[in-house]
Amino acid sequence: VVPHSAAQAADFTVNSAGDAPDANLADGVCRTAGNVCTLRAAVQQAAQVPGSDIVRIPAMTITLTSVLNLNSALMIVGSGAGSTVVTGTGFAYLMQISGGPQDWRDFALANASLTQGILTQSAGTSSELVRIRVENNTLYTGVGPIAAPVSVGSGQMTIASSSITGNTVTSAMSGVYGGGVIVGGAGAKLDII
Repeated sequence: VVPHSAAQAADFTVNSAGDAPDANLADGVCRTAGNVCTLRAAVQQAAQVPGSDIVRIPAMTITLTSVLNLNSALMIVGSGAGSTVVTGTGFAYLMQISGGPQDWRDFALANASLTQGILTQSAGTSSELVRIRVENNTLYTGVGPIAAPVSVGSGQMTIASSSITGNTVTSAMSGVYGGGVIVGGAGAKLDII
């Protein structure tokens, strides 16, 4: 694996379905302590490199163990929504966009069981989801409201040639909004094409 210089954007390929973090954020190499490149390690390394970086995910199912924070300009490319799947169980959000822009293509956020949402965009950035499936997820909380599987709280999100289907949202409290997308917050915008 060749390290990336501080002046160029990075291109990382995930080769493990695990969720371990990167072992050394200063070396420019996506590598966990187990000497593999996980989605989490690739996203962490990409945040250290200026420019719009690329993370490629082959056909696999990745089970996250905590929220994956996406806070830098990033393109994530899967091998198709039927073969590249990101899932998780028992925490608040699967993925949180807090910086960008983000450009996601050809994977699914599916079969997760979480307490608040699958994808939330909380920063005034832009994101584009193309051929992304958000499907068959279960959201439940007994302590507060749930917005929806996909929540755009700030910035602009564009969803193209994608599907959001088969999601279940329940709460012991009021404030359950549904199994699709909610747009809230000043200046938040959603385009579906």
